[in-house]
Amino acid sequence: MDFLAFVNELQYGKQTTLAELEGRQLNYRRGILAIATQQFDPLVQFYQQLLHQEPTRFSPGIYAEFQLPGLTLGLFHPKTPPLSLPPGHHHLGICLEVEDLDAAIAHLTQLGHSPQAPIRLASHGREVDAYDPEGNWLIVYEAKPGSQLHKTT
Repeated sequence: MDFLAFVNELQYGKQTTLAELEGRQLNYRRGILAIATQQFDPLVQFYQQLLHQEPTRFSPGIYAEFQLPGLTLGLFHPKTPPLSLPPGHHHLGICLEVEDLDAAIAHLTQLGHSPQAPIRLASHGREVDAYDPEGNWLIVYEAKPGSQLHKTT
């Protein structure tokens, strides 16, 4: 059983193969340049001063988002301190919201960059970490409708 089928069986009680998911259309909803930090409040204050704006989305101690022309910047405090990224990886990542996380995982796997850990359940939905060929951190997530990070436009 491959990684994705194992995760699906655990979470949904069914087996889904990579072949079944490869034909699904990937619909990216939006992208966020995200910075993980253990010093959340000082970093939010820094970006408020630097950008001369308040966060457009804010959850105290957890998440702040700033909108700029052509860029969404997200700052977040990981739930499990200390922040543990593999050596040589950055605290800077690209968050990609997708309509179908399972299809996105299948696509990453097809590209040779399958997630190294199971899907996490977060307050905003399901998410998984992956890395691009240069080792840049990708956080791919499927937002729950009505969550703070869910965006339909």
